Amino acid sequence: MGITVWLEDWKRERIGSVAVDPRNIIHRLLPLVSHDPCLLLNYIDWYGYTVFNHAQMVRVKRELVDVTSLCRDRSERDLIAEIQALVEIGIATPLQYLVFDGD
Repeated sequence: MGITVWLEDWKRERIGSVAVDPRNIIHRLLPLVSHDPCLLLNYIDWYGYTVFNHAQMVRVKRELVDVTSLCRDRSERDLIAEIQALVEIGIATPLQYLVFDGD
């Protein structure tokens, strides 16, 4: 099934679009950037929920740039771009959270 990613507000209501990863692209790309134990993306729970707050999304945004450089094809780049768009909205708007829901 892969991971589903979305933004939610402080009432836990989904906001904006949802990025769905049925091919496990995220799962394949993230271990490639796991050289630094401080990376927030390393804490994504592949089988549960991982939530990043407004302050953490600033770091996630920088980390996604590294992930983008590892993409091998357009579908991988498109998925990371969808997640980056969600992060941009979350950074610009207070009280929003980026959620990764594992399968």
